[in-house]
Amino acid sequence: MLLRTIGYLGIALLVVFATFGMIIVFSNRDWYGVFMMTGFYAMLIFFWHGLRSSGRRESNPALRDASGLGWYGETFGAFFNGPILHTPEGMVLLFGTGISLLFAVLAWFVPSIVAINPARSSITTTLFSLWPIMLFTIYIKFCSPHFHPRVYTTLIMICSIGFPFYLVYK
Repeated sequence: MLLRTIGYLGIALLVVFATFGMIIVFSNRDWYGVFMMTGFYAMLIFFWHGLRSSGRRESNPALRDASGLGWYGETFGAFFNGPILHTPEGMVLLFGTGISLLFAVLAWFVPSIVAINPARSSITTTLFSLWPIMLFTIYIKFCSPHFHPRVYTTLIMICSIGFPFYLVYK
């Protein structure tokens, strides 16, 4: 329940940012930007629908058993408390997400601390702030469907954490 509430709050915050962005691109008559922001709204609606469906499955055992959705019908909370918190790959995912978001904040507010050219701080911030989504995708791609800990997948996750740093500091 707590994770779903955090998800709803995150979606609400992103809707505020998306609305601000839509106002800017629409006032500049940037039609490509309007198209991109509309796609972003569609993603937020998809995320909201996923959270709502997860809540329904969690509260109704009959839906949970018959849905066939998610990871063997489990909610995201059960997935987070299971494979993510109890495998080395999941812990690497959480660590990499935290490091990536920390570097995004530092690159935006104080780029000199992380040795980034201030002229490129917005590009670096975008890369590091979107990288956790890519990390989660890589985690699902290489660790599913069984989510058993293996050295190979742990090394892939560690290398995935380092990839944006390689791009920025090469």
